Amino acid sequence: MLVGINSALQANKAKSIDVKAKAFVSFEEVEDEGACYAFEVCEDTLFFLLGQQYYEKARFPSLDFSLVQSLDERGRIVDEWIVKRGPKATPDRVIPAAQKWQLNLPDDQVSIKGRLDEIEALLGTRSGAAV
Repeated sequence: MLVGINSALQANKAKSIDVKAKAFVSFEEVEDEGACYAFEVCEDTLFFLLGQQYYEKARFPSLDFSLVQSLDERGRIVDEWIVKRGPKATPDRVIPAAQKWQLNLPDDQVSIKGRLDEIEALLGTRSGAAV
């Protein structure tokens, strides 16, 4: 880990993903996988965050934040933190764990076309999941 941090210090580079959302939904956690959110970032785009690093905090989740990632000399992510600009927000709705388990969730930090009110249809049902 120290080698990665030293490389990031040498590179002196970071990547920022700015999120300004209209609304979001939260998915209940299944086992110990971490938090999961879908943010509606524009008229027809959803941005997903999945993982333990996104658990609720004093001012997160928010509708206005950035993910800042420090990069090493090869451009690999060494560390990530959340810069919160807005107050903590409440999800428009929470999708229960039993329903979440059936959905094809995208990976962390992936955007898809669509709106929150059609999220279940957009994600579809995983093959082999009980309906």
